Amino acid sequence: MMFSGLALAQTPSPEIWLGPAALPAPGPSVADLTDMFTPDAPWKIAASHTQVFILQGAFVARASQGQLNSVVFDLNRRGIAIAVAVGVMNVPHDPPSGCGGLLEMIA
Repeated sequence: MMFSGLALAQTPSPEIWLGPAALPAPGPSVADLTDMFTPDAPWKIAASHTQVFILQGAFVARASQGQLNSVVFDLNRRGIAIAVAVGVMNVPHDPPSGCGGLLEMIA
């Protein structure tokens, strides 16, 4: 059967973003997370389907430079992009309640 001049639509694959839950108090959880970023870590199949890995801002703030270097190196090696999740920013005057808002850029 021939389809001349007909483009068959393909459903795009979903983009997979993967990341841990927010880390609790400092402790072994940071070390446990960094164990994922070694060549022999047991998530090779999941990693091969992941486009973006989400790092929590709390992890980035608590991890040592060496831990961050290992994570970034391994995600780059696997071809996985990095996103960083951060909390709401408090802005003193907008909104007045102080629960968050947009930053104004001053030119």
